[in-house]
Amino acid sequence: MTWVLTFIAAKLVTRWDLLFDYPLSILSYPGGTRELYIATIATVVFEWRKRDKHSHFVDSSFLIFVTSLLGFALLRQLILDQGHLVDMLFAFVLFLLVVLVKWGVGNIAIASSVGVLLGLVYRSPELMGYRIDVWFYIIISLLVWTYIWLGSQKLKDNRKGC
Repeated sequence: MTWVLTFIAAKLVTRWDLLFDYPLSILSYPGGTRELYIATIATVVFEWRKRDKHSHFVDSSFLIFVTSLLGFALLRQLILDQGHLVDMLFAFVLFLLVVLVKWGVGNIAIASSVGVLLGLVYRSPELMGYRIDVWFYIIISLLVWTYIWLGSQKLKDNRKGC
């Protein structure tokens, strides 16, 4: 819910000219990639601050997200005959990671690394019809892998202290 509200609110920042001319257009105008970036970053910051309360919802929320992403990619490719195989492949790999691996943060790290690889080799995968730039996948990948590395260093330091 936080992401959806932030996505709508981000349109106030990126399309402020429409707000004065047509105030209701903020609700009807579809958001773009910039709004997606703003909403994602704001949601990550918000969820990071509330991680103690929300940590037990992460796995189920992420499963819902990847299931919708896979469903969207399949419907778009098979029924509408739009999209690319890269988008469907990315959604399928991400879905398999979440269902089979069950390594919360690691799934995000692997998925963002796959997004970087696909973006550098062929084209970056879309998320629900929004073209994500390779630099965004790179930033997410670096942040998550750094978080995992710092967590492992903290565990090593705790084991040495025992």
